[in-house]
Amino acid sequence: MKKGIVATLLLSCALTMSACSFVQIQPANSETGSNIQSTTGDSTSQPEDIDVGNPDATGDDQQGEGDDGVTGEEQKQNVVVEDMCNYEYDELKFRLPQFTNVKSDDVQAVNNMIHSAFYENYVEEARDALNNGFDSMCIETGYTCFKGDEYISVLVWAESDWDFTTYTTINMWNDGTVMTNEELLRTFGMGGVEFIDDVRENLELRTNPSQYDLSSIDEEMQVLLQETYGRTMSNDNINIYMPMYVDEEGNLCYVARIYSIAGADYYDHTMKYGERG
Repeated sequence: MKKGIVATLLLSCALTMSACSFVQIQPANSETGSNIQSTTGDSTSQPEDIDVGNPDATGDDQQGEGDDGVTGEEQKQNVVVEDMCNYEYDELKFRLPQFTNVKSDDVQAVNNMIHSAFYENYVEEARDALNNGFDSMCIETGYTCFKGDEYISVLVWAESDWDFTTYTTINMWNDGTVMTNEELLRTFGMGGVEFIDDVRENLELRTNPSQYDLSSIDEEMQVLLQETYGRTMSNDNINIYMPMYVDEEGNLCYVARIYSIAGADYYDHTMKYGERG
C-alpha cells in the first residue's frame, strides 16, 4: 500500500478516525443472563461496486432455517447479524455488519450509527479516493460477531495506513435491545468494581514509567511521561463505560485507550479481561 497522500479531501478521513472511536447507544434495561458461544461471519468478497445494506433492515421477509438452525416463528424473535457491505479491492478490505430480523428502536439506531460512523466515514471515503486515483487512508473495515444463547456481541473496527485503528463495540439482547455494560458483566458473574480493578492492574503494568530506568531521559521528558501515564490511568479513562465485547473463545474483552507522547495523542487497543502486559 502506498503511503503518499496527495489529496486534501483525504484529510477528513483522518479527522473522523479519532472522532468516532467510541459510539454509545442508550439501551433499555434487562436482567437476562447468558452462556457464551462463538460464531464468525463469512468473509467472501463481493463485486467491485460496494453494495450497502439497508440500515433500517428488519428481515421481515426472512424465512426458513437460520445459521443457528432455528426456524419459523422462533427465529423471528432473535436478532441476527449480516453483512451491511463486504468488498475487497486489491489490498483493501471493507466489511461491516448490520442487525436484522427484529424490529426495535435500538436495532435501527445501531444500524444507523454503523452506516454513518463507519460506512460513510471510511468506506465511501476510500472508494472516492480510489475512483479519483488517490491512495486511501483507510485500508480495512471489519467486524467479528459472537453469539451467546441470549445475546450477540460485535466488535467493529476501521484501520488506517498510519497504524491507527478505531473500534466500536455493540452488545445486543436477542429481542433487539442494546445491553448495558453492567448487564454484560453480570453474564460473567462480576460487577463493575472487579472489572475496573482488573483493567487498572493491566494498564499499570503496561504504562507506568517508574518501572523503567529513566536516568538517561531529560527532566522535561520524564514529566511528560508521567502526565501521559496519569491520563491513561485516570478515572475518566478507566471506568464502567469502556467498550466491552466477547471474543471468539467466549472471553470478556475491552477496548483500552493508552495515551502517547509520540504519534497520535492516544491509541486504542483490544485486550482480554485477566491478561497482563
